[in-house]
Amino acid sequence: MDAFWSVFLPAIALFVIFDVAANGAYVLGLIFKPIVEFFAKHVLGIDRVQAGPEAMLGSNARALTDFLEDDEGRYVGKVRIAGEDWTASAEELVGSGETVRVLEVRGLTLAVDRVSAASSGKE
Repeated sequence: MDAFWSVFLPAIALFVIFDVAANGAYVLGLIFKPIVEFFAKHVLGIDRVQAGPEAMLGSNARALTDFLEDDEGRYVGKVRIAGEDWTASAEELVGSGETVRVLEVRGLTLAVDRVSAASSGKE
């Protein structure tokens, strides 16, 4: 029975040490995360990174095809934004190579509007 305890007790001790260390790291993360976020936002001026479809709203895209009218009276074509090709729909005719601005994301289709030559936006 002494052989059992000579193996079992050190294993329990190692488990307790690792458990305390892991929980301590978790608690430190909970404490320092808001501090780092505050510092990044208010001191460095870094806001949270936007990802997903929301990041495309207001961005400019380039029309890859001429938009064709669909059954609902909207114009549909392909655009490229951030290196990705998307299906887009617009209220007015858009020609290939024109710049459009993303107004809304509807599933896998972007609702866009043609950008005038004088206006600018994030691209």
